[in-house]
Amino acid sequence: MSSGGLPVCFLAKSLEDLDLSHNRLTSIPMNLPRFLRKLILQHNKIRHIPAFTFRHMRASLQSLHLSHNELSTESVERHSFVGTYRSLKELLLDNNRLRDIPRCVRQFKNLQVLRLENNQIR
Repeated sequence: MSSGGLPVCFLAKSLEDLDLSHNRLTSIPMNLPRFLRKLILQHNKIRHIPAFTFRHMRASLQSLHLSHNELSTESVERHSFVGTYRSLKELLLDNNRLRDIPRCVRQFKNLQVLRLENNQIR
């Protein structure tokens, strides 16, 4: 199958930005393209980020938007972001149900933007 003359597998390998906002997703899709630089999952119903969800995206994912979901402190596991600790520069977690700053945030080496407003953080 092709799209616009390019094989679908070629498109997946060259895809850098993926916006899945406003889709009623309840979980983060598995097997996302490995070389994504920006992943937008805002305004969904995501409640949980399993451990090692992003492991296969090592050194590529720079921006992750998870704003306006249903994430709680318990639903962000200690190893949820393994694979992105060196590459991620922007993490948006605003407008969720977090009661604390996720402990895994300390692991990010190059994080420049962390958005946490409109949560239940004390």
